[in-house]
Amino acid sequence: MYYESITNRVFLLSSPKITMKKRNLIRLAVVLSVTSLAAYRLNGYMQPPAMNTQERITTVSAITVEPKPLTAWVFAEGTAEAQRKAFLNFERAGKVVAIGDDENHTSLREGSRVSGPKVPGEKGQHLASMDSRTTSATADSLAARLQSARQRSEEAKANTLRSHNDLNLAEIAFNRTEQLLKDGLISQDTLDRDRTALLNAQAAVSAATSAEASARAEIKSLSAELEGARVTLSKDSLFAPFDGLITVMNLREGNYYYPPAGVASNSDRESASAIVVVDDNRFEITLDIPEQSARMLQENQVAWVSANSNALYQSARASIPTDNIMVGKVWSVSPSISLANRSRRIKVRTNSHQPATIQDGLFVQVWIAARHKPDALTLPIESLSFRNTADTFRRR
Repeated sequence: MYYESITNRVFLLSSPKITMKKRNLIRLAVVLSVTSLAAYRLNGYMQPPAMNTQERITTVSAITVEPKPLTAWVFAEGTAEAQRKAFLNFERAGKVVAIGDDENHTSLREGSRVSGPKVPGEKGQHLASMDSRTTSATADSLAARLQSARQRSEEAKANTLRSHNDLNLAEIAFNRTEQLLKDGLISQDTLDRDRTALLNAQAAVSAATSAEASARAEIKSLSAELEGARVTLSKDSLFAPFDGLITVMNLREGNYYYPPAGVASNSDRESASAIVVVDDNRFEITLDIPEQSARMLQENQVAWVSANSNALYQSARASIPTDNIMVGKVWSVSPSISLANRSRRIKVRTNSHQPATIQDGLFVQVWIAARHKPDALTLPIESLSFRNTADTFRRR
């Protein structure tokens, strides 16, 4: 519209009805109008575009940085194994005639809890027995023979004592006869008779001593045989070596049992053993940790063990282990580095007398508190940005 106004004014300049003075005024007005329009357009190009300041407002939240305890954790994974595990087997082949009962008078099975000896020298809970009538009869026969040998030994001791008494009397009689012979009161025959009696008494002492020694030797031999028979007889029965759980039961009453042969690894032993008992109160985890992380580890450092990674993370944030975590310590740190994977072997053992939240053979995660600072400046990890700064500015 403004352009049309300027056009109209140019048209008026060419009209013959307008005087020279008016034409000059019109020309001046047109020039001013065009100059104003050009200045307005140029000013528009020179000014930056107007921005809506409302769109650039960004809402932020403030985070307080404060001193708190901070722990550097070393993470690893491994298989939990019971510190005490017993692979129980009969030492000879035979027929299984009895399986023990649990506290509810039910036959023992996998998962049954058993109790070990309460006093040193005693036996634990009876687990199983095999046919041992032949061994038992042999033991009874040896016991009877041992009793007879002991009686003969007592008789030999009595004979030895009696022979010593006879020897003393013979020595006294010989000395008296010898003196009487010197005095001329008796004949030589009497002295010879008393000398013979003295020699016989000495021989009797030697015989009695030998008989007594033979009786002692027989007692020792029979005692050893009887002990061997009793040991064999005791091996015909299996007893719980300690308090724990039965994890493997490869026996059935009435079946014939054969001892395993050629077993090397623990997994093979576990599958071939008659009964396996584990102590589910304490566990050991073997870890292979890279050298760079293993440098921070040493014995007795606190370790948390669990199969629940989320529970470990939440416990680490709260600095208190939850109910799903077993607490332990670093038991050993290998001084050598494995040539295969450039790592160190670390063993962690859990503390006793705490609820068992893991099982023997379970794959678990272990967090080891390698370093601890009680007053480190901390802030939530969510407040940190791990993007590349240059890339961020380039995108903007």
